[in-house]
Amino acid sequence: MTLLSGASRRRSNRTLIVATTKVGLKSPAKVELIVRDVPASNWLLNTWINTLLDTLIDTLIDRWIKTWINRLILILVALGVLSGCGTGSDDPGLRVQTRQGTVIGQEVDQVRQWLGLPFAQAPVGELRFRAPQPPLPWTEVREAVEHQSACVQKSGFLNPSDEPYMGAEDCLYLNVYATSAKGDETPKPVMVWIHGGGNTIGSAETYDPSDLAKDQGVVVVTTQYRMSSLGWFRHAALRERSSELTDQSGNFGTLDTIEALRWVQNNIEAFGGDPNNVTIFGESAGGHNVAALMASPLASGLFHKAIIQSGILSVGDLVHAEAPYPASREANSISSFEVINELLILQGLASTREEAANTQRSLSSAEVQSLLLESEPTMLLDAESKARPIGVGMTRAFPDGTVIHSEGILGALTDPSLPLVPLIIGTNREENKLFNMRNNDYVRWGPASSVLSFLPDLPQEILKPDAYAALNQFGSGLWKLRAGDDIARLLANREDASVYLYRFDWNHFGVVNDVDLKELIGAAHAVELLFLFPKALDNLFVQYALTDESEDDAKALSASMRAYWGAFAHSGVPSPVDSSLAEWPPFTIDAPRSLQFDGALGAGITIHEGELVLQSLLEDLASNEAIDDGTRCEIFTRATFGDGNALPEQATTTFYRTACSEFDRSGYIERELSRLSQGEQAD
Repeated sequence: MTLLSGASRRRSNRTLIVATTKVGLKSPAKVELIVRDVPASNWLLNTWINTLLDTLIDTLIDRWIKTWINRLILILVALGVLSGCGTGSDDPGLRVQTRQGTVIGQEVDQVRQWLGLPFAQAPVGELRFRAPQPPLPWTEVREAVEHQSACVQKSGFLNPSDEPYMGAEDCLYLNVYATSAKGDETPKPVMVWIHGGGNTIGSAETYDPSDLAKDQGVVVVTTQYRMSSLGWFRHAALRERSSELTDQSGNFGTLDTIEALRWVQNNIEAFGGDPNNVTIFGESAGGHNVAALMASPLASGLFHKAIIQSGILSVGDLVHAEAPYPASREANSISSFEVINELLILQGLASTREEAANTQRSLSSAEVQSLLLESEPTMLLDAESKARPIGVGMTRAFPDGTVIHSEGILGALTDPSLPLVPLIIGTNREENKLFNMRNNDYVRWGPASSVLSFLPDLPQEILKPDAYAALNQFGSGLWKLRAGDDIARLLANREDASVYLYRFDWNHFGVVNDVDLKELIGAAHAVELLFLFPKALDNLFVQYALTDESEDDAKALSASMRAYWGAFAHSGVPSPVDSSLAEWPPFTIDAPRSLQFDGALGAGITIHEGELVLQSLLEDLASNEAIDDGTRCEIFTRATFGDGNALPEQATTTFYRTACSEFDRSGYIERELSRLSQGEQAD
């Protein structure tokens, strides 16, 4: 059996020290140390592929290294590869006076770091479900050399724990990274990173932007924000607590990112940054949150450029966010009414949803407030999970009219009263592979080896290669249309627009366990993060997915991507000065062009002429001769059902009439929903 071509041969005789660690939130750490001489091409390789496939969702492998490896399996290569050492805090360049007090950071590999800086008060007690409040001052010197807690979220491979949840409500912290060039007093452009994770998981600690800071001469800030129902939640009883429209908005997570930007305006100059040159950037849910800031009148003037990577630009539903679900339990947002029902059941105050609904209607506003404010945060998230409706999409900001434009993000982008900032926007060529590779209809998974029996299963075979390719081609095309070309066209109609469109194409992974990762994962959702934050490309597990050629190719493309992002942060034009790299043209109505990112193993970095439109996607799916009609119609239905996925009615009707006239759409949806419901009950 061929486990991996190329990489396994060059890394086959490393001596490994393996420390298996289980860390609970409340229990002491238990560490089992095992020392082995193991060929790296066997169990270690399986470890990599298993963890990569299960942890790439809206995150970076680097996060996996800092949590899973630190807490579950720490691998130190005995060949002597060591990380850079940090300098002591006596360096005067590490002592910074902020508006709140003095902080001291550390220097690692020529990058100064200040970690765990509070940008708001802890949103606990009476501050839960309120707009963030400015941080309180301190008098003693504050050491800023360790990351602070992530916000409350479900634990898993990204954040292993003996407990079902990890993190804390006291989580409104950010990190600052800056170069340590001596004698350079020129204020540097600032880049503020907003992490992804569906607005339900993730943290600032996940990402190490040291390479961006060092190579591109920028100051990078990574920030956190409240998530899930603690971050976005609307209820009439909560609106009675305060007359402040921000408190009433339900957009607490969005307000956290705004407060972080206010902190940047007030403090970043002391860290060498230029408060008049701030770029916000984020991926997936982080991309949505960047777009939400562009749609927020409250954030106007706090940033000057924006980058949206694979972002979702739809918004939450104000009605569905508070109303009881219909009998079908289909809704476009998680309902606070249903969350409270589940909370009453969890607390033993009701036994059924019907009884809980009756009980809730009998409660006064003060009693509802007490229930929401006094419940443990983990119980609130448990209730949210149980209240999740069928077909709901990602947790998103609400178009409340104060924090977010009343017409949503798209309405804000076309409102001339809101000024536009230069924008980079784009997607990955094979976005949907990240989500479809766990679909048992298309990919067979099996158990890991006995040595790794504590790990989840591994991919064994792509069962229907043609259908899998068609499914991902159509779904990823729709993602590019909605989160790329459609937005670029929308903005290009404005005279003040400066829009740059891209597609990330690099997919040159190796073969693992007889499965071609190029076909299974490819240029999937979040893969580009390995290139923007390239510490991940150096970790042992990622290297096992690469051949010698593809590793070098990936690192070369990583340097190029960071040069484009850095140039944009400096000037608002993503074309590096004094570089052989292609000049990135803006997207305009008359000349719709984009940049496609690939390595030398592929097409390279190229300029693409033209734009994507819905009709071409539908025609490609309809004419795909590699799949049968039944598969074609299932793919179309899967991709267009659910919150935010519907196509224009005429396009949908025409496709079913011309390509799926014999297909039972209603029956297929009913079967899929039934299977989904059974899966949730099993969980």
